[in-house]
Amino acid sequence: SYHVDYWNYLGWRDPFSSKAATKRQKAYRWAMRTSMVYTPQMVIDGRYEGVGSQAGKIDRLIAKAGARAVLVTVALSRAGDILKASLSAMPKVGEADIWLVFYDKARTTRIASGENGGKTITYRNVVRDFRVVGMYDGKEATFNLPAKDSSGVKRWGAAVLVQKPNSGPIVGAAAVTGD
Repeated sequence: SYHVDYWNYLGWRDPFSSKAATKRQKAYRWAMRTSMVYTPQMVIDGRYEGVGSQAGKIDRLIAKAGARAVLVTVALSRAGDILKASLSAMPKVGEADIWLVFYDKARTTRIASGENGGKTITYRNVVRDFRVVGMYDGKEATFNLPAKDSSGVKRWGAAVLVQKPNSGPIVGAAAVTGD
């Protein structure tokens, strides 16, 4: 979950929110030509979006996205302070951004105000840091990446996403989790 910061004006600041997550969501709005951004919005495969609480619709969108074969095989492993990402050759993919994403397994917070004011909510797979670390050019490639986020913290999970430019479809992905 990418926590956006545009609700922070309600008198409570989401401790997991970031301007970068809001920027990413707005980029998807333009890429998918939707009229607005909202929460809880889910973006599936960089091509579809829906209300996260509408399980039936989300399941159908995931199945629709899953019908398309993943084009780039990504292998990701963690050894100490290094992540090793290996990407298969797939010339027809062309260029794509390589994203490095760090996330926590679960985070619980008490919400002070807003529509969920007074509730304590546990969020899953909370994205804490993400950034573009390279460009995929359709050729086989191996990268050594840091196993810690920008602040030097080793998170529970790390993922590599291979995504077409301008918030396009995800064409390859892998994750590692655990201590």
